[in-house]
Amino acid sequence: MELSDKGTQVLVDREGLALEAYQDSEGYWTIGVGHAETSGRPPIPCEGMTITEDQALAIFDEDNDVSEAAVAEAITRNMQQHQLDAFVSICHNIGESAFRGATFVERFNAHASDAEVVEAILWWDEPPEIVSRRQGEAVQFRDAVYVARIHKMPPPRDMS
Repeated sequence: MELSDKGTQVLVDREGLALEAYQDSEGYWTIGVGHAETSGRPPIPCEGMTITEDQALAIFDEDNDVSEAAVAEAITRNMQQHQLDAFVSICHNIGESAFRGATFVERFNAHASDAEVVEAILWWDEPPEIVSRRQGEAVQFRDAVYVARIHKMPPPRDMS
């Protein structure tokens, strides 16, 4: 499975598109669609770096390939498209290693309830600026509702 068009759009909305390198809230240089120096993959963003929109989207495609592969490796059971899209979004943000070791991955693979998986997704709440994004990803995982950010977790939708 691959990130859907809808999943791609909401991930771009969550990350934004920066053609000039900037320091994120943790002080890491970032460019394009959330491509941070911490990824360890070229190009390594640095002060003064600029790229074109086409370059940003090409880097984003490569980053998505890495995140999709990490999700495919870590998740051992079938998932629905909106769940994959949420997982790729989270992986893009926290990195492949952190994703593989996350409690929400362990819970999902163990067939825990959606509520238990969502609870563990929401533990990833640092820095504070990430909370509304994480809530958006949690709702996307749980309810198949694609929103970039939300500021209050809604109750689960009745899917019956």
